[in-house]
Amino acid sequence: MNIHKKFIFYSLIFLSMISPPVIFAEAIYYGREIRSFLAIILIFFMFLTRSKFEIAQLIIFLSLGFILIIEILVQRSDINNIFSFYAILLISFFLFKNFKNNELKFHTFLNVWLKFSLILSFFAVISYVIHQFTFFNFDLFDFKSSEAFKRNYPYQMSIFGNTIDKAFGSITVSRVCSFFNEPLNAGIFFGLNLLLTKINRNFISKKYAFFFLVAGLLTFSVTFYMILLFLILGEFKLKLNFTNFLGLILIFSILILMIIISDVEILEILENFISYTSFDNRIERETFALKSILESPLSKFLFGHGTGNYAKAFPNNVGYTSTGYVSFLFEFGIITFVAVLIFVLFFLKSRFDLLIVLSIVLLTYPIYRSFIYWYVIILIYFSYINIQDYPKYIAKLKK
Repeated sequence: MNIHKKFIFYSLIFLSMISPPVIFAEAIYYGREIRSFLAIILIFFMFLTRSKFEIAQLIIFLSLGFILIIEILVQRSDINNIFSFYAILLISFFLFKNFKNNELKFHTFLNVWLKFSLILSFFAVISYVIHQFTFFNFDLFDFKSSEAFKRNYPYQMSIFGNTIDKAFGSITVSRVCSFFNEPLNAGIFFGLNLLLTKINRNFISKKYAFFFLVAGLLTFSVTFYMILLFLILGEFKLKLNFTNFLGLILIFSILILMIIISDVEILEILENFISYTSFDNRIERETFALKSILESPLSKFLFGHGTGNYAKAFPNNVGYTSTGYVSFLFEFGIITFVAVLIFVLFFLKSRFDLLIVLSIVLLTYPIYRSFIYWYVIILIYFSYINIQDYPKYIAKLKK
C-alpha cells in the first residue's frame, strides 16, 4: 500500500473517529474546524485519485454540487450544518467511486477497516468486564473529569471505552458504548460489521465475527438484537424476496400509522411492554415529529426544514427525532424522501441482506449523518461485488 493510499485510508478512519456519533467529536480540541479541514483535504485527494467520471457518477456529482450551492444561497440551515452534511455525502461518493474503479483499493481498505473494527470490539469487551465485574479505575487520562467532553450520559469511562449502567428490573448491567455516544450507536456499528463479516466469512478469520457478536450483545441494544435475529434467520435460507419485502414494509407502515392515530390506550400498552428500553421515549418524540411535519407549511412539507433544524423549528419540544426515516422526511421533505426511498429500494434490491439491515437501523438512528456508518455500508455493498476477487488479493499480499 503506497503512501497516497495510506494517507487516504487512515485519514478516513481518523475523520470518522472525531465526528458524531463518536465521543471524540465532542472534544474541544478537535472541533468542526479540524473536521472541515480534513474533509476538504480528503475530497481533494480522492478527486485526484481517479479523474475519469462515468456518466452516472458525473450526474450524481454535479447534482450534489448544485444542491449544495442552492442550500448555501437559500440559507435555510446553518452554514456549518450544510457543509458538515454535504462533506459526508461527497466523501462517501468519492469512496464509492474509487472502489468501483479500482477493486484493489476496496480490498486494502477492507483489511484496514476490519482490523480497526476488531480493536474497537476487543476494547469494548474489556470495558464491559472491567465496569461490570471489577472496581478498577482504567480512566488513565481522566476523561471523566475532563471538560473536553460534553457528557450527556453517566458514563463509566476508561481507556478501553465507555459503558452506561442500566437497570433491568433488579439487575444492573453495564451497557457497552465503546467510544460512541450511546449503546445504540455501538450496537449499529457492531451489527453492520457483523453483516460485513458474514458476506466475507469464507476469506477472513472467524475472530472478527466472534468479537463483533460479543461486543454487540454487550451493548444490550434492541437494534443490534434485531439485526442479529435477521442474520440468524437468513442462515435458514428463508424464502424472502424483494416483492415480499415490499409487502412487509407496507404492512409495517400501516401498523405504525394505526398506532399513531389510534387511542392513547394502545400507546400506553406499547409503552408498558417496552418500558425496559428507550422506545417509550422514542415513540413520544417520533409521534410529535410526525404530527409537526404534517402540520408544517406546504413548502416545508414538500422540501423540508433543512438539515439540523429540528431543535430550531421546535425549541419547546424536549428531545429530538432519532428515527432515520422521520429525520430525513423532516429535513428534506416528502419529495426528496420518496425519490431517495425509491432509488435505494431498486439500487439495493439485489443486496437483500443490506437492504433489510438498513431498514432496521433507520428505525432507530439517522445513519446518513455519520462517516463511520457510510464507510461500512459501502464496504458491505462492494463485498457482494468483489467477494470472488478476495483470494487473489490475499495471494498478492503473501508474495
